[in-house]
Amino acid sequence: MPKAGLVYSEKAALSEILCKPKILPLKSVTLQKLEEMEINNLAKDKKGQYFIIDEDKKALLLSSTKQKAIDLVIEILKLRPDIIRIELLQNLDVDGVQKLFIDFNLNNQITQVCFKRFMWYDQRAEILGQFFMKNKIVKQLEIITVNDCNRGLTPLFEALTHNRSISRYKIAINTIGQESILFLTKIIMDNKNVESLDLSYEICLENIKLKGKHSNIQELMLKGCDIGKSGCKNLGTILEIGVKIQNLDLSWNLLQLDSVIEICKGMKLNSTLLHLDLSNNLIEEKSMKPLSEALRYNSTIRTLNLNNNTIHANGCIQLTQGLIDNISLRSLSLSNNFIKDEGCEALCHYLGKRSCILEHLDISDNFIREKGSVNLLAILDYKESDNPEEDENEHDGLFGIIGKNDSIKVLDMSRNDIKKLEKEFHYIPLHRKYKIKVILNDLR
Repeated sequence: MPKAGLVYSEKAALSEILCKPKILPLKSVTLQKLEEMEINNLAKDKKGQYFIIDEDKKALLLSSTKQKAIDLVIEILKLRPDIIRIELLQNLDVDGVQKLFIDFNLNNQITQVCFKRFMWYDQRAEILGQFFMKNKIVKQLEIITVNDCNRGLTPLFEALTHNRSISRYKIAINTIGQESILFLTKIIMDNKNVESLDLSYEICLENIKLKGKHSNIQELMLKGCDIGKSGCKNLGTILEIGVKIQNLDLSWNLLQLDSVIEICKGMKLNSTLLHLDLSNNLIEEKSMKPLSEALRYNSTIRTLNLNNNTIHANGCIQLTQGLIDNISLRSLSLSNNFIKDEGCEALCHYLGKRSCILEHLDISDNFIREKGSVNLLAILDYKESDNPEEDENEHDGLFGIIGKNDSIKVLDMSRNDIKKLEKEFHYIPLHRKYKIKVILNDLR
């Protein structure tokens, strides 16, 4: 070792030092990206695309039935362990189903499986039945837009009696017969692991019974099912006996007065329901009396959607009588109900109560004019008074003479006849003591 120069050491002799070797990755990031680009390029043929990857949902949408497409999907799932959802947009042949679900077992990473326009015939249903009987990874199963599938779905339904991993079911927009629906709901309602059941637009639910010994359903979606009075009576019983339903969607069912009465009977004693959707039912004003009575006693409901009904001004007046005594409602939607000025004034009386805790109010498209809006403006124009005693005075349970509201955070007044008052409503968020968002689209 030289005594001077670029390499110099005061020690006369140097000894070897052993160090751990650096472990390089078997596959560099660049190489992995190149492979992914290659697979994405191979995924396209002259006729279109084999599959699409939805990065937001971490989902793979398979739109081809070719064997080459199945092979590519398997390679993609190996490279992308972050993908958790697969949607089958076309029929797969028996070999394709066997290879993807049994041989590959969805790589033990898929938690959501969706079948769209999938025909449950031949051996496909039996193979999928074997998969779901043993699988413990899938948490959500969706079967959508399937026609004439009663015979094919039997093996699947029988397999689901043994499955305890799926917690969310969506069996919607099909033509499943009454017998199959009854069998399916019995399986689900007796399974304590199932939390969500969506049967939207199933047309055989009028006499369905949704009771179960071990039911733990928290979300029940029965949109457009034409459930009728008998179905509503059963739902009312379920709500009354304490089934843990928190979200109930009964929109697009054309509910008559007798159906609404049955639902409201269950609401009175219910202690779990948080969200109720009764929109698009053409519910009339006479149905507001039982609903108002139910709201008077129910202390858990937070969201009520009555959009696109026909409750009119008198129905709104009856509804507010129950709302005044309600201690839980946070969101109320009354869009397109023809409540007019009289209905708006009734809501003002409710909003001015000290007990009002409503945060979201949608009264858009209700033919409300200047007369009904003036009191609403005054109630929302909440600012600190020069005289502190004025804010403390209470007349008939109201703040001041006409009342003041400090709870509303979102108000939708769109498509009403209040174009002349647009500036006043825009001024409210700037002047109000408490924050509020006012929506004023397409005013007339």
